[in-house]
Amino acid sequence: MNRTIGDRYRGGVGMLAWLLHRLSGLALVGYLLLHLYDLRAAQQSKAAFDQALAFFQTPFWKIMDLLLVAVVLYHTLNGIRLLLFDSGSTRAIRYQRQLFWLAFGLTIAIFLFSAVMVFTHLPSISTATSG
Repeated sequence: MNRTIGDRYRGGVGMLAWLLHRLSGLALVGYLLLHLYDLRAAQQSKAAFDQALAFFQTPFWKIMDLLLVAVVLYHTLNGIRLLLFDSGSTRAIRYQRQLFWLAFGLTIAIFLFSAVMVFTHLPSISTATSG
């Protein structure tokens, strides 16, 4: 019997947690590769470093940094949830849905707090470099 992806998908919180954990892991690998490429380019000269720094100070990259915070937070908090399962905690297994929503909610709350901090409390580039 051929099984399709629809046959394998059971849905629910467990599948959502699994999918988000895998996607956040892939996003972290992508970020790491981009970061290594940028570091290599920035090491070529002072001008190249300054150019890379200016490039990553744009609003687009500030938003991307915030998304990175969300990805790292979710991957970390869900990873802690998975560690509780692996430790054999029957409570963790019994309350897996609640632990997922707790991890997800903390991710959103810390992400929103970080966004407020980034967009309201960052010094401007001229203030940061002149002091």
